[in-house]
Amino acid sequence: MTNPGAVFRAYDTAIWPAHAHLLGILAVALVPRPQAASGRILLAILALMWFWIGIACHGLFFATINRAAIVFAVVFVVQGLMPVPQSSTGLLI
Repeated sequence: MTNPGAVFRAYDTAIWPAHAHLLGILAVALVPRPQAASGRILLAILALMWFWIGIACHGLFFATINRAAIVFAVVFVVQGLMPVPQSSTGLLI
């Protein structure tokens, strides 16, 4: 088992989290816009973040310190697929 602190440092070093902050700011900026394109972009951002957490965080990094992270990775990827049917309408539920 790897030291958890080392895993978090490795993640922070390998994956600079600015991209997540920028996507979050974009999502917040799109919320007050009721156009269908805004809804599709928001759903795509949500799905992308869910995939990222599942694959990069849980699958690649946290699985080294906890085997249950593989289960979390699969669950996050499945949840990332959930907005796909709504993305065709562009409407947020």
